[in-house]
Amino acid sequence: MKYIKELSNNTLKELKFQHYSKILIILFISISLFSIWNLYSQKLTAEYNYELYLHSVDKYANTDESLKEALNSPIDVQSLEGEDSTNGEIVSNIVRYDYENVASSVNNLKMERIGSITLEWLTFVFFPFFFAIFGIYIGTYDLKYKTIKIKAVQQNFFLLLFSKQLSMYLSAIIILSSSLLVSYVTGSIFLKMLSDRIPINEFQLNIQTPDDNMFLQFLLSLSVAIIYSTLGFYLGLLFKGIIAPTILLISYNFILPVFGEYDLRNLIAVLAHKIFSFTGNFKLFEPKDVSTTLVFSLLFFIGTIFTIFIYKISEKRSKYVI
Repeated sequence: MKYIKELSNNTLKELKFQHYSKILIILFISISLFSIWNLYSQKLTAEYNYELYLHSVDKYANTDESLKEALNSPIDVQSLEGEDSTNGEIVSNIVRYDYENVASSVNNLKMERIGSITLEWLTFVFFPFFFAIFGIYIGTYDLKYKTIKIKAVQQNFFLLLFSKQLSMYLSAIIILSSSLLVSYVTGSIFLKMLSDRIPINEFQLNIQTPDDNMFLQFLLSLSVAIIYSTLGFYLGLLFKGIIAPTILLISYNFILPVFGEYDLRNLIAVLAHKIFSFTGNFKLFEPKDVSTTLVFSLLFFIGTIFTIFIYKISEKRSKYVI
């Protein structure tokens, strides 16, 4: 009971610090802005697709076949790879093809798709960066402000580190939920704006889209936020600074290629393609095949080993090094 009370108090203090330091609001605004940007680009895509559709309809008016008949005819799309390795497509029924593109892009801005479109964009593009930086900051601010010695003497050091992690995860839930709420409000506004320019009710999706399991998608997005905030937190403790782990994580996420099937990015992509459909503007890379059981086993094993190592190192440093 004593440890639970101490853990609760420490976690509450960490959350208060995150609030007073403005790190939470900065994280929330940054992620929300990228979410709004994504939905705005979805709106632009729908408008662009509609222009293409109108252009195809105009050209179609000069043919003998009726537009209604063409829209009810099947599409034959063949992939084409040029000699210079460029990719293309041969489409047999271009007006139906453009119609489907308009219907798909409009559908992405509807309430039932906004959550998925938002999460697949934020989770696999921005969460690795933002939550890693967040973790690094939480792991190093006590070193920066020279408060780690005081805390280590006054409190159980294991509980201190664990409360920092716990506060990060609670913050991740808050930020993820609030950003998702912003995306729903913004998406509905953009859909209304789109309906003023496009007769959206005339475009019905004929191709069945996969059912989105928002609970699993939210859970995976939260897991990615937790994984990268933990990684940043541990690297911050290990390097005892911000610059080195930041450069390391930026290089890993944005510069270096995926190293193979056991690379963390590939493991996450395996789970992502089982839960998300990626029908929006963002397409996640196709991962190398790894069984789901092996993915969870590797994440659990590596996470446990890394946690034990970092906690042991940090505990010793607090008493003899710092």
